[in-house]
Amino acid sequence: MWTNTCCSHQLSGQSPSELDEPHHISDGSVPGAKRAAVRKLEHELGIRPEQLPAGSFTFLTRLHYCAPDAHTWGPQAEWGEHEMDYILLARCGRAGTSVPGCSTSDSPWATRSP
Repeated sequence: MWTNTCCSHQLSGQSPSELDEPHHISDGSVPGAKRAAVRKLEHELGIRPEQLPAGSFTFLTRLHYCAPDAHTWGPQAEWGEHEMDYILLARCGRAGTSVPGCSTSDSPWATRSP
C-alpha cells in the first residue's frame, strides 16, 4: 500500500516517550517518531502494532512544513499547519489491514513491477 495519509505526530507525555532527542535525529534512530507512527497507523489505517513494529521503519529525513490556512483566514492567515515532519519508510503485508476512512478515502496497493 502506498499512502501519505498516516501522520507520525509525536505526543508529549506518552510512555514510552515519542519525543526524540537531537542525537536520535543525527544518528537516524528516531525511536519516538517511529513509536508515534506505529500508534497512528493503527488509528488511521487499522494496521495493528504487531503487524508493523517500530523496528520496521527506516528514517529517511525530516522537513519543516508550514502551510497557512489562507482559504479560511485570508492571505495574512495566522492559522494553519506548522510542523516538523518525519519521513519514514516501511513495508507491510496486506493481511489484517483496514482503512476506517477517518482520513483516507482510498489506499491502493502497489506492487513491484519489473
